[in-house]
Amino acid sequence: MKTMKNRVLIFLTLFLISSISFAGGLKAYMSYASFNTPDNEPYLETYLTVKGSSIKHIINENGKFQGGVEVQIIFRENDSIVNFSKYSLNGPAISDTLSGFPNFLDVQRYALGNGTYEIELKINDPNSNEEPIVSFDKYTLNYDKPADFSDIQLVESMKKSENPSNFTRNGYDVYPYVFTFYPEVVNTLTFYSEFYNDNKINEDFIISYYLKSLDLNKRLDNYSVIKRQKPNQIN
Repeated sequence: MKTMKNRVLIFLTLFLISSISFAGGLKAYMSYASFNTPDNEPYLETYLTVKGSSIKHIINENGKFQGGVEVQIIFRENDSIVNFSKYSLNGPAISDTLSGFPNFLDVQRYALGNGTYEIELKINDPNSNEEPIVSFDKYTLNYDKPADFSDIQLVESMKKSENPSNFTRNGYDVYPYVFTFYPEVVNTLTFYSEFYNDNKINEDFIISYYLKSLDLNKRLDNYSVIKRQKPNQIN
């Protein structure tokens, strides 16, 4: 950058990602975030956390206690199904039930393209006699600008990836935070987002992000960061 006047300032406002939670016997929480590809093929990531103590555990073939859920998700646009998935998600196998049943997490990606979609989600505990839980939601993907941001993915933790999986992104395993509440014991807010340049910005630029008070609609100066970045197709 040659002068201060050449800076491109981009302000990224943190917002709550759409989420679904279920009450009753089975407790699960789902949130979404949309991203794009260099070929302009938008997709939606789903983040599902299942509360381990809310499902029924049985003895598996290795003599350990294990439970799981069956997940079905349907994406409709104008009453037409554009994507669909049905899969089983198993929780961790444990030997000692006195230590409790840990929660377990799942990430899936669905190619959708720009548009508004109705999402039908069904989650069932196959080891229980309870009825499946069904939920409906809407989500809009809109990547039609030459330079644009992805959604914000709230992050619980991340580490360098050793074995690539659905959690892997740009060489790191990124474990999402699916809840919309931060207890007092959490003192760090971590998030992941992508900026798509499409070669429209060809010099260094500044990204500014911060927290803002919802009640006062005021920027919190102690919670702001400014970073200089070099232009890439995806930052």
